[in-house]
Amino acid sequence: MQKISDWANSWLVTFNPNKTESLLFSRKINQPHHPPINMNGQNVNTVDTHKHLGLTFDKRLSWHTHIDLTVEKAWKRINIMRKLKYLLDRNSLQTVYFSFIRPLLEYADVVWDNCTQYEANELEKIQHEAGRIVTGTTQFVSIEKLHMETGWKPLSSRRKFYRLTLFYKMVHMQVPPYLSSLVPDTVGNQSRYNLRNDTDLQIISCITNLYQISFLPSTVLK
Repeated sequence: MQKISDWANSWLVTFNPNKTESLLFSRKINQPHHPPINMNGQNVNTVDTHKHLGLTFDKRLSWHTHIDLTVEKAWKRINIMRKLKYLLDRNSLQTVYFSFIRPLLEYADVVWDNCTQYEANELEKIQHEAGRIVTGTTQFVSIEKLHMETGWKPLSSRRKFYRLTLFYKMVHMQVPPYLSSLVPDTVGNQSRYNLRNDTDLQIISCITNLYQISFLPSTVLK
Protein backbone atom coordinates (compact mmCIF):
# COMPACT_ATOMS: atom_id res chain seq x y z
CA MET A 1 0.00 0.00 0.00
CA GLN A 2 2.91 2.32 0.64
CA LYS A 3 4.30 1.63 -2.82
CA ILE A 4 0.90 2.41 -4.33
CA SER A 5 0.73 5.65 -2.38
CA ASP A 6 4.26 6.62 -3.44
CA TRP A 7 3.42 5.89 -7.08
CA ALA A 8 0.23 7.95 -6.82
CA ASN A 9 2.12 10.90 -5.34
CA SER A 10 4.76 10.73 -8.07
CA TRP A 11 2.17 10.71 -10.87
CA LEU A 12 -0.25 13.12 -9.19
CA VAL A 13 -2.98 10.47 -8.86
CA THR A 14 -5.29 10.67 -5.88
CA PHE A 15 -6.68 7.49 -4.32
CA ASN A 16 -9.53 7.93 -1.87
CA PRO A 17 -9.06 5.67 1.19
CA ASN A 18 -12.77 6.05 1.99
CA LYS A 19 -13.64 4.33 -1.32
CA THR A 20 -11.03 1.59 -0.90
CA GLU A 21 -11.96 -1.72 0.70
CA SER A 22 -10.00 -4.64 2.09
CA LEU A 23 -11.31 -8.21 1.91
CA LEU A 24 -9.64 -11.16 3.63
CA PHE A 25 -10.23 -14.53 1.95
CA SER A 26 -10.10 -17.59 4.20
CA ARG A 27 -11.96 -20.91 4.50
CA LYS A 28 -10.89 -21.41 8.11
CA ILE A 29 -13.58 -21.70 10.78
CA ASN A 30 -11.59 -19.48 13.10
CA GLN A 31 -10.88 -16.49 10.94
CA PRO A 32 -7.27 -15.30 11.27
CA HIS A 33 -6.64 -11.86 12.65
CA HIS A 34 -5.02 -9.43 10.27
CA PRO A 35 -3.79 -5.98 11.22
CA PRO A 36 -5.62 -3.06 9.59
CA ILE A 37 -4.32 -1.72 6.30
CA ASN A 38 -3.34 1.92 6.27
CA MET A 39 -3.47 4.19 3.22
CA ASN A 40 -2.50 7.84 3.26
CA GLY A 41 -2.76 7.88 7.03
CA GLN A 42 -6.27 6.37 7.07
CA ASN A 43 -7.37 2.82 7.83
CA VAL A 44 -8.92 0.98 4.89
CA ASN A 45 -12.38 -0.37 5.62
CA THR A 46 -12.53 -4.19 5.92
CA VAL A 47 -15.61 -5.82 4.36
CA ASP A 48 -17.06 -9.34 4.10
CA THR A 49 -18.21 -9.01 0.48
CA HIS A 50 -17.23 -6.88 -2.48
CA LYS A 51 -18.69 -6.49 -5.97
CA HIS A 52 -16.04 -6.18 -8.65
CA LEU A 53 -16.72 -6.17 -12.41
CA GLY A 54 -20.18 -7.62 -11.83
CA LEU A 55 -19.06 -10.47 -9.54
CA THR A 56 -19.66 -10.41 -5.79
CA PHE A 57 -16.83 -12.02 -3.82
CA ASP A 58 -17.22 -13.03 -0.18
CA LYS A 59 -14.64 -13.76 2.48
CA ARG A 60 -15.21 -17.54 2.45
CA LEU A 61 -14.67 -17.88 -1.32
CA SER A 62 -18.24 -19.02 -1.93
CA TRP A 63 -20.76 -17.68 -4.42
CA HIS A 64 -23.73 -17.51 -2.04
CA THR A 65 -24.01 -13.74 -2.05
CA HIS A 66 -23.44 -13.38 -5.78
CA ILE A 67 -26.07 -15.96 -6.74
CA ASP A 68 -28.57 -14.69 -4.15
CA LEU A 69 -28.33 -11.22 -5.69
CA THR A 70 -28.62 -12.67 -9.19
CA VAL A 71 -31.68 -14.72 -8.27
CA GLU A 72 -33.36 -11.76 -6.61
CA LYS A 73 -32.80 -9.52 -9.64
CA ALA A 74 -33.89 -12.24 -12.09
CA TRP A 75 -37.18 -12.92 -10.27
CA LYS A 76 -38.06 -9.24 -10.47
CA ARG A 77 -37.68 -9.42 -14.24
CA ILE A 78 -39.67 -12.65 -14.35
CA ASN A 79 -42.52 -10.85 -12.58
CA ILE A 80 -42.47 -8.17 -15.28
CA MET A 81 -42.41 -10.88 -17.95
CA ARG A 82 -45.41 -12.56 -16.27
CA LYS A 83 -47.43 -9.34 -16.62
CA LEU A 84 -46.63 -9.25 -20.34
CA LYS A 85 -47.70 -12.80 -21.17
CA TYR A 86 -51.22 -11.71 -22.18
CA LEU A 87 -49.92 -8.79 -24.25
CA LEU A 88 -47.11 -10.42 -26.25
CA ASP A 89 -46.95 -13.49 -28.46
CA ARG A 90 -44.72 -16.49 -27.75
CA ASN A 91 -41.78 -15.36 -29.87
CA SER A 92 -41.76 -11.93 -28.25
CA LEU A 93 -41.87 -13.42 -24.75
CA GLN A 94 -38.98 -15.70 -25.63
CA THR A 95 -37.02 -12.71 -26.94
CA VAL A 96 -37.63 -10.93 -23.64
CA TYR A 97 -36.21 -13.90 -21.74
CA PHE A 98 -33.20 -14.31 -24.05
CA SER A 99 -32.42 -10.59 -23.98
CA PHE A 100 -33.03 -9.49 -20.41
CA ILE A 101 -33.09 -12.50 -18.08
CA ARG A 102 -30.90 -15.35 -19.31
CA PRO A 103 -27.83 -13.09 -19.82
CA LEU A 104 -28.21 -12.14 -16.15
CA LEU A 105 -28.26 -15.82 -15.13
CA GLU A 106 -25.19 -16.62 -17.21
CA TYR A 107 -22.97 -13.61 -16.62
CA ALA A 108 -19.42 -14.85 -15.86
CA ASP A 109 -20.78 -18.36 -15.29
CA VAL A 110 -17.44 -19.99 -16.17
CA VAL A 111 -16.12 -18.37 -12.99
CA TRP A 112 -18.82 -19.31 -10.49
CA ASP A 113 -19.95 -22.68 -11.90
CA ASN A 114 -18.45 -24.42 -8.86
CA CYS A 115 -21.45 -23.21 -6.87
CA THR A 116 -23.51 -25.60 -4.78
CA GLN A 117 -26.20 -27.82 -6.29
CA TYR A 118 -28.84 -25.93 -4.33
CA GLU A 119 -27.73 -22.64 -5.89
CA ALA A 120 -27.68 -24.19 -9.36
CA ASN A 121 -31.25 -25.46 -8.81
CA GLU A 122 -32.39 -21.99 -7.79
CA LEU A 123 -31.16 -20.66 -11.12
CA GLU A 124 -32.87 -23.46 -13.03
CA LYS A 125 -36.18 -22.62 -11.33
CA ILE A 126 -36.06 -19.19 -12.93
CA GLN A 127 -35.65 -20.65 -16.41
CA HIS A 128 -38.44 -23.14 -15.73
CA GLU A 129 -40.81 -20.33 -14.78
CA ALA A 130 -39.80 -18.37 -17.89
CA GLY A 131 -40.53 -21.47 -19.96
CA ARG A 132 -44.01 -21.76 -18.44
CA ILE A 133 -44.74 -18.12 -19.21
CA VAL A 134 -43.57 -18.48 -22.81
CA THR A 135 -45.48 -21.71 -23.48
CA GLY A 136 -48.55 -20.86 -21.40
CA THR A 137 -48.27 -24.06 -19.36
CA THR A 138 -48.97 -24.46 -15.64
CA GLN A 139 -46.93 -25.50 -12.62
CA PHE A 140 -48.06 -29.10 -13.11
CA VAL A 141 -46.20 -29.63 -16.39
CA SER A 142 -43.13 -31.86 -16.07
CA ILE A 143 -39.69 -30.31 -16.50
CA GLU A 144 -38.85 -32.84 -19.21
CA LYS A 145 -41.88 -31.88 -21.30
CA LEU A 146 -41.17 -28.20 -20.67
CA HIS A 147 -37.65 -28.64 -22.09
CA MET A 148 -39.06 -30.44 -25.11
CA GLU A 149 -41.64 -27.73 -25.73
CA THR A 150 -39.22 -24.79 -25.44
CA GLY A 151 -36.16 -26.48 -26.90
CA TRP A 152 -34.03 -24.79 -24.25
CA LYS A 153 -31.06 -26.59 -22.77
CA PRO A 154 -30.66 -26.59 -18.95
CA LEU A 155 -28.49 -23.78 -17.67
CA SER A 156 -26.08 -26.33 -16.21
CA SER A 157 -25.52 -27.84 -19.68
CA ARG A 158 -24.93 -24.43 -21.18
CA ARG A 159 -22.38 -23.61 -18.47
CA LYS A 160 -20.54 -26.85 -19.13
CA PHE A 161 -20.40 -26.02 -22.83
CA TYR A 162 -19.00 -22.56 -22.07
CA ARG A 163 -16.32 -24.03 -19.80
CA LEU A 164 -15.24 -26.58 -22.38
CA THR A 165 -15.18 -23.94 -25.10
CA LEU A 166 -13.03 -21.63 -23.00
CA PHE A 167 -10.64 -24.43 -22.06
CA TYR A 168 -10.29 -25.44 -25.72
CA LYS A 169 -9.35 -21.86 -26.58
CA MET A 170 -6.88 -21.75 -23.69
CA VAL A 171 -5.15 -24.93 -24.88
CA HIS A 172 -4.97 -23.72 -28.48
CA MET A 173 -3.76 -20.20 -27.63
CA GLN A 174 -6.94 -18.50 -28.83
CA VAL A 175 -7.26 -16.35 -25.71
CA PRO A 176 -5.02 -13.71 -24.10
CA PRO A 177 -1.69 -15.09 -22.77
CA TYR A 178 -2.68 -14.59 -19.13
CA LEU A 179 -5.34 -17.27 -19.62
CA SER A 180 -3.30 -19.65 -21.79
CA SER A 181 -0.51 -19.58 -19.20
CA LEU A 182 -2.87 -21.24 -16.69
CA VAL A 183 -2.98 -24.47 -18.71
CA PRO A 184 -0.63 -27.03 -17.11
CA ASP A 185 2.17 -28.63 -19.13
CA THR A 186 1.71 -32.04 -20.75
CA VAL A 187 3.01 -35.23 -19.18
CA GLY A 188 5.40 -35.79 -22.08
CA ASN A 189 7.17 -32.46 -21.55
CA GLN A 190 7.86 -33.32 -17.93
CA SER A 191 9.12 -36.89 -18.41
CA ARG A 192 12.24 -38.36 -20.02
CA TYR A 193 10.35 -41.48 -21.04
CA ASN A 194 7.89 -42.20 -23.82
CA LEU A 195 4.56 -42.71 -22.12
CA ARG A 196 1.15 -43.55 -23.45
CA ASN A 197 -0.28 -40.45 -21.85
CA ASP A 198 2.36 -38.07 -23.21
CA THR A 199 -0.27 -35.68 -24.53
CA ASP A 200 -2.32 -35.62 -21.32
CA LEU A 201 -2.22 -32.51 -19.18
CA GLN A 202 -0.61 -32.81 -15.77
CA ILE A 203 -2.86 -32.89 -12.73
CA ILE A 204 -2.24 -29.90 -10.48
CA SER A 205 -2.47 -30.38 -6.72
CA CYS A 206 -4.33 -27.53 -5.04
CA ILE A 207 -3.00 -25.87 -1.90
CA THR A 208 -5.27 -23.65 0.16
CA ASN A 209 -3.63 -20.33 0.91
CA LEU A 210 -4.68 -17.15 2.61
CA TYR A 211 -5.12 -14.06 0.47
CA GLN A 212 -5.93 -10.48 1.25
CA ILE A 213 -6.88 -8.11 -1.54
CA SER A 214 -7.44 -4.40 -1.39
CA PHE A 215 -9.97 -3.06 -3.88
CA LEU A 216 -9.35 0.42 -5.20
CA PRO A 217 -12.23 2.33 -6.83
CA SER A 218 -13.28 0.63 -10.07
CA THR A 219 -13.03 3.84 -12.05
CA VAL A 220 -9.35 4.05 -11.18
CA LEU A 221 -8.68 0.43 -12.12
CA LYS A 222 -10.31 0.91 -15.51
